[in-house]
Amino acid sequence: MDTLKAGASSGSSSGGSSSDSSSVPAAYSSSDDQSETVYVTDTGSKYHRAGCRYLRKSQIPMSLSEAKRQGYTACSVCGG
Repeated sequence: MDTLKAGASSGSSSGGSSSDSSSVPAAYSSSDDQSETVYVTDTGSKYHRAGCRYLRKSQIPMSLSEAKRQGYTACSVCGG
């Protein structure tokens, strides 16, 4: 925390930023993973954020950590 870059927003994966980061790197050990809700579909292999255009017919909510545990990867459009 004491060596933050001079950026206005906390874009690093440290700290408790609520799922507000627009480009989250594939950091698999974040405590936000358990509280952040993402959505998967019946047939897809990606997880999505609410409002993604690929969530038309089915939206199955689950935690980000559970989606990763089940092998889902982030959507390239919404960033998962």
